[in-house]
Amino acid sequence: MATLAKHHGRYYLQFYDADRSPARKRVALRTTDKREATKRKKRLESAYFEDRYDPWRDDPRTFEDRSQKPLTVAETLARFIRQREDEGKSPNTIRSYESIGGLFADAVGGDTLLRGIEPHDVERFVRDESVKPNTRENRYRHLRAVFSWARREGLLTADPFERVTRPKKEEALPKAVRPEELDAVCAERPDLAPLFRFAFYTGMRSSELARLRFEDVDTGQRLVHINRQKNGKAQTIPLNTKAAEALAAVEDRSRSGDGFVFRSDGQTVRRFVESTSQAFRRAKDRAGIERPVSFHGLRHGFCTALAEAGKSAVVIKEAARHANIQTSMIYVSFANEALKSELDDVFG
Repeated sequence: MATLAKHHGRYYLQFYDADRSPARKRVALRTTDKREATKRKKRLESAYFEDRYDPWRDDPRTFEDRSQKPLTVAETLARFIRQREDEGKSPNTIRSYESIGGLFADAVGGDTLLRGIEPHDVERFVRDESVKPNTRENRYRHLRAVFSWARREGLLTADPFERVTRPKKEEALPKAVRPEELDAVCAERPDLAPLFRFAFYTGMRSSELARLRFEDVDTGQRLVHINRQKNGKAQTIPLNTKAAEALAAVEDRSRSGDGFVFRSDGQTVRRFVESTSQAFRRAKDRAGIERPVSFHGLRHGFCTALAEAGKSAVVIKEAARHANIQTSMIYVSFANEALKSELDDVFG
């Protein structure tokens, strides 16, 4: 019998045979999930005792259980989805796999053997020009997960996706809150107006606002210290005049409370994020704003305002603290498209 062990969070099997050299052979199962590791242990053990698998010689990633009849595309999808359900994947995730997998089975034939799928079969399905770019990217992502799993399970010796390039997603334009929309929302919730305006004029995320304390704001130097950003790191940003005006309207509770600028005592970060998002959405609806903008749209509004003022992607990246400049370029492209539309209205 092989022994299942765990090292640095990942599972492996250890086989022992005194007549082999070395006597002990460790096989990486390449998973951190105990249930998945146990399933792979049973499969490899069974094959080992039936002389179909030799851990001293065979690679478990490419090992194929020859006692099992080859699976069809439909059978593979059914088995994959059952395993994902056992792992507790969300109903939405399961439905996505069922939908995309079903379409692929219809396209290539559900009774087609999985081994018979060629790269051009995948390419034709993924890059179907009749569907939107985002749909093509979703097809690639979900279907690749199925084939990667099949390879790990030993159902395939070659993955056709290794020769298929990932389609590009359509560049989504940010749903930015406009200044006039900000005014309308603030009129509906004057008690939250300082929060909404501060978010718009600093570009801070809701979780960052939840953690902001009065001691983090240096009004003399006009700086705001963000203790933890999305990437977990701290950073200091400028406090501009509009943001300072919004902050001045907030009562300083640092002496009587726990010092949070916008979050109430005892409120968790998660609850703050949820409640402010809900409050913004309701105020937006009451203000008659039909566009699907959210609280995060205030951050988009900050970036869009910079782009429309002619600021470069480099400036926007620094101001918004984006991880990469490609994100900042979206706002520049958006502003250029808006400018082109304005010019077309004048010159045609």
